[in-house]
Amino acid sequence: LLEEYLTCAEPVLQCAAMDAAETIGLTEETAELVHENLESGSPEVRARAVELLVRSDDLFWLANGLQTLHRMLNEEDAAARVCALRCMGELQNPRFIKRLIPYLHQDEEKVREAALEAIEVLAMNQGVDEENMEEVIRMTTSDESAAIRRRGVRQLGNNGSRENFERALTALADVDFLVRREAVESLKNMKRKGTLSLEGSGMLSFLAPLLFRSAKNGSREMSAQEIVDALSGFAVEHLKEVYDVISHLHVIESRENASAFTMLKKALEDVVEERKLVLLELLGVIGDEKTVDTVSESLARGGSSSRAIAIETLSNFSSAGNTRLLILALEPLLLGRSTADKVSEGRKLWEIPEKSIDEVLTTYMNSGNAWLQAIAVDATGKHLQSEVDESTAEWRAQFKARAAEGDAYVREAAVAALKILGKDEEDVEAFLKTMENDESQQVRLQVRRELLRYEESGENLSRQEKIMLSTIEKALFLKGVGMFEAMSADQLKILSNISREIQIEEGKVLFEQGDPCDYLYVIVDGEIEIILNQENGEGKTLASLGPPTSFGEIALFGDEGRSAGARASKDTSLLGIEKEPLLELIYEHPTISIAIIGQLAGIIRSQNE
Repeated sequence: LLEEYLTCAEPVLQCAAMDAAETIGLTEETAELVHENLESGSPEVRARAVELLVRSDDLFWLANGLQTLHRMLNEEDAAARVCALRCMGELQNPRFIKRLIPYLHQDEEKVREAALEAIEVLAMNQGVDEENMEEVIRMTTSDESAAIRRRGVRQLGNNGSRENFERALTALADVDFLVRREAVESLKNMKRKGTLSLEGSGMLSFLAPLLFRSAKNGSREMSAQEIVDALSGFAVEHLKEVYDVISHLHVIESRENASAFTMLKKALEDVVEERKLVLLELLGVIGDEKTVDTVSESLARGGSSSRAIAIETLSNFSSAGNTRLLILALEPLLLGRSTADKVSEGRKLWEIPEKSIDEVLTTYMNSGNAWLQAIAVDATGKHLQSEVDESTAEWRAQFKARAAEGDAYVREAAVAALKILGKDEEDVEAFLKTMENDESQQVRLQVRRELLRYEESGENLSRQEKIMLSTIEKALFLKGVGMFEAMSADQLKILSNISREIQIEEGKVLFEQGDPCDYLYVIVDGEIEIILNQENGEGKTLASLGPPTSFGEIALFGDEGRSAGARASKDTSLLGIEKEPLLELIYEHPTISIAIIGQLAGIIRSQNE
C-alpha cells in the first residue's frame, strides 16, 4: 500500500502515505520511494519528503533532503519557498531562526508569513538566541501586512524590554483594530509575568526613563502611581481623539442628505467602538484587570441594567489623576447616550472644535487608513451630487489626484466620485481614458463603466455593466443583508472582495436540488424562486425571494447538497460568495463568524416556528 500511494500522481495521497510511513517507521525500501519524491512537481510533496529524510539516521538521506530544502528556499516559485519554510519549522531546530530571518524581507506576504510561522514554532524551544528574536520582532511589528504585524506584536508580551514596551504603545495607535488588541494583550502579559510592574518591582526603574525624563538630562526612579499616571495619560490622549470622531459623527448625523454618508457613518462608529474597547482593556493594564473584565462582561450582555452595573463598577475603581479622568471620560461612552450628549460631555473635558461637513470629509480623505479614505471619497462624491457649487472644481482636482495614485480602493472610489461633474466635462473623460489600463481590475471596470456613461447616456452598457457594483457599493449592499448587518466596515470590505456578481436570466435554473453547496447568494435585483422536487416529479414553489435576501446559508456549512432548487422568475442580479473563501475568511477573522452564527440561529428559529 505504501509503495502504491508513495508513487501515485495525487499529492494529497503521497503526503498521507509519507505520514503513514513515519508512523510505522522508515525502512530502507520506503526511504528509497520517499527519496524519489524529492523530484516531485508538487512543492508540498517535496517538502514532506525532505522533512522525513532529514529526520532519518542515514547521512545519505539527510544530505539529499537538505540539498532539496536549500533549492526550494531559493526557487522563484513562492509556493515552493512557503512549503520549504514550513518544513524548517517542523524540523524543530532553533538554530534555523537565523536562516529564516532574511525571508521576512521578501516581497510576497505569504512567504513572510510562512517564515514567521516557522520562527514561532522554533521559538517554543529552549536556547533561542535573544538577538535573533529581537530582529524578528523589529521587522514584523513594522511590516506592511496587518496580519504579520499582529503576530509580531503578540511576541512583545514575552519580553518586557524597554523597546518592546515602546513598540506595544506604538501598536496601540495602529490602523488595524486587531493589532491594537494584540498590543493590549502584550501589555497584560508583561504585567502578569512581572516583566512590566506597576507595583514597584522588576521593571520600575527600567520604565522610568522611557516615560519621564528628568530636567537634568538623566532619569529618575518613579513610584508605581507615576507609572500608572503615565500610562493613563497615554490612554486619555487617545480617548480625546475618540471624542473628536464622535463630534464628526454628530456633524454627519445633522445633515439632511444622510444617505450619502451611510458607509462613512458606519466606519466611524466602528472606530469609536473599537477604540473604546481597547482603552477599556488598557485600563485593565493600568489597574485591576478583574474589575475591567467585570465591566466588559456587563457591557457584552447589553441592556440598561448591565450598563448600569458596568458604570457602577467603574465608579468604584480606585483611581486619581489621569486614571480618574480616563474613567470619567469613558463613562458617557458606555451609557448608550446620543451622539449630541456624548459631544456635550466631551466638551466639558476638552476643547473640541466645531467642524463643517467639508472639514470632516477632508479629514478622512487624508486618513492613513486606505479603506476609510476610500469611504470618505465615496461619501464626498455622493454629498456633492446634491450640493454642486463653486467648490466643485477644487473637489474635482482632489478626486483626480486620488484616482491617479495610491491604494486601489481609493482610486476606484475617486473614479466613481468624478461622475458628479456631469457628462459634458471633456477633461474628466480624457483623464479617465488614461486609466483604462490601471493595474487593478476593479478600477479598470469602474473606469469602463464611467466612460461608457459618457457615450449616449450609457446606451452601450450591457445589463451587467449598468448594475455593476464598486467595492464600496457591494459593502453598502451587504450591510443591508441580515446575516451581515452586524459586521464592521472593515469586515464588509473583506466580504466584498470575495463576492462576485452573477447575472441569471428569467426562467434559468441557478442550482438544482441535491447540487453541491458551493455558494451563498444575495439578491441584488430581481426575484428567485425556491423549488422543492415532489414525488410526482413536479416542483413546488416554497418561496419567492427578492432583494436584499440571502439564501443558501445553512447548506453552505455542510456537505449534504442543496435541500431545494433555485430558479430566476425575473432577470436577476446576485452577489455570490464562494464557500471556500468564506470559510477561510471566517477562520482568519473569527469575529465574522459571530454575526453569521447569530443569523443562522435566527433562520433555524423561524423555521421551527
